[in-house]
Amino acid sequence: MTAALATSAPAEPPGGRTLLDREFRAVLAQVPAIRSDVRARLREEASIPAATADDALAVLGELIANSCLHAAGSTVRVLVALIEDIGILTGVVHDDGPGSITLPCPRTRQSPDREGGFGLGIVTALADTCGARRTRHGKEVYFALHLNDRAVPDTRA
Repeated sequence: MTAALATSAPAEPPGGRTLLDREFRAVLAQVPAIRSDVRARLREEASIPAATADDALAVLGELIANSCLHAAGSTVRVLVALIEDIGILTGVVHDDGPGSITLPCPRTRQSPDREGGFGLGIVTALADTCGARRTRHGKEVYFALHLNDRAVPDTRA
């Protein structure tokens, strides 16, 4: 399923339960540590299917790395929330940098030798919805994943 990039939808519907709220320096070397925190927190939640947790981790990893690489800010804040009554996991990556609020189109044709440039394609392919908006102190990119849409059928005999 492919998400369209939007610029005005809310990142977290009312009624969500915050699973993670962490701020860190906008340095690429911080990305593995925050991914580890997110992974651990998602695994603690029995109501989040493993496939959804994997998708959330991939999307957050891309958004965090993009923020550290391109935003020119000093801090990045990551929020993950679960809205159990409607079965949605949301994530927000906020940075205080002046970078563009207009998200570029994901690149579709790449040189096989090129490293990187696939991040937004991964985000739009995995997220049910995603977008970006300017905030008072920077910008944020958000996404939502429906919990039940990622169930993997058991093919064991």
